[in-house]
Amino acid sequence: MPLSQKSKKRSTLAQMFVAFTIGFGSFQLIDHFWADFSTLAESTTPDTTEPNSTTATTSPLQTDDVCQLSTKACTQQGASIQLSDDIVHPLKATEITVFWPELPQEITTLVLSLEGLEMMMGVYRLKLTKNTSGEFRGELMLPFCTSKEMTWQGTIEPFLSPEQIKPINVSLRMTK
Repeated sequence: MPLSQKSKKRSTLAQMFVAFTIGFGSFQLIDHFWADFSTLAESTTPDTTEPNSTTATTSPLQTDDVCQLSTKACTQQGASIQLSDDIVHPLKATEITVFWPELPQEITTLVLSLEGLEMMMGVYRLKLTKNTSGEFRGELMLPFCTSKEMTWQGTIEPFLSPEQIKPINVSLRMTK
């Protein structure tokens, strides 16, 4: 084999090796970033999921104990919860407002945790921050789902509260 063909083969092999290394390195970088992000998320938000849960759906909450979220304020445990829109759509921001005057003054953050009832979509968490009027607010933006409609249910509870405060059970319906 002439020298030029050997050097072309080596050059091609070297290019393939570099492309593979860059591609593999990208996967390692993404994996490393995801591990860092997951660790950060776990350390900054309370985990409300049950360990070793393998079910594809969440069990429905008792309707007597659940605030059905909408533009009409729902009251539970002395707290009033309201959405800016009656219909929640995926990837469209909807403001959620919670007025919970019975909470201790030092609590400045609530956490909304939601899980899909009909489909496992992971746990959606949203931080609700207290404003000067004493209301907790946040922009709810649920992920895209393949179903036309989906029920999300979960809780609203204080973030890092020094005392035990019973969470508020909530539910909402999302449509495309």
